[in-house]
Amino acid sequence: MYNNFFSIRKEENKSLQVLTAHINESMHKMKNLCPNNFNLQKLDEELTCMAMICTLPEDYTNFTSSVLLLRSLDKTMLQDTFHAEETNHWHHAAPTMSSKMDSISLATSGTKPKACRCGTNPVCMFCEKLGHCIHIC
Repeated sequence: MYNNFFSIRKEENKSLQVLTAHINESMHKMKNLCPNNFNLQKLDEELTCMAMICTLPEDYTNFTSSVLLLRSLDKTMLQDTFHAEETNHWHHAAPTMSSKMDSISLATSGTKPKACRCGTNPVCMFCEKLGHCIHIC
């Protein structure tokens, strides 16, 4: 409901009164869905969760859809889910990066590159430490 609520936009051929009525109707529906013990602390937590979800780029569409199917939004659970998703993305990306690094290595006479071309103070894409590259890690 939050996602729908914050996605409301004024349509070109509709008045501001119609827009306001649509917003009020949406708010009424959200209030009806709230449990009796809903309070400002729970609202803040849910709004934080929605901000986390709404900031994700398009390549996270499937992940976002899955998260929005959950019955409730718990910030700690969502942060854990984000971490798991990021780890999943990283593991799927790692072989691709590794094969690219192998290609770079092969392109330089079949040996390790004489001079690293990753720039000064690179951050390793594998261990995330400063000062070396994935092909040296």
